[in-house]
Amino acid sequence: MDELISHATLKLESARQYIEVLPLEAEAARDFCIVPYLLAVRTVHTLNRNRDRLLTPDPVKVSRSEVLAILTHVPECNRSNDYLHFVSRRALAEPLFMCA
Repeated sequence: MDELISHATLKLESARQYIEVLPLEAEAARDFCIVPYLLAVRTVHTLNRNRDRLLTPDPVKVSRSEVLAILTHVPECNRSNDYLHFVSRRALAEPLFMCA
């Protein structure tokens, strides 16, 4: 499991770097990438915190409230790579993804 989480985290880092090279003016393209990226970041966090449930029939999901909280950050992430980086770190580290 550690290898899987580590591999996914590296891939997410590459995805963030890709988003950061997209021009800030390319809002639609950035939105298209930022939303699934942030959901993937939070999914990795959720899987990491629920390792015991990974191979059970119980699904490991990002909660609806977390999805809504993540979506509130997309407009600012679209305007600032620094904010995207900040939100990414929080989504991987916080026990509950809170609005800034």
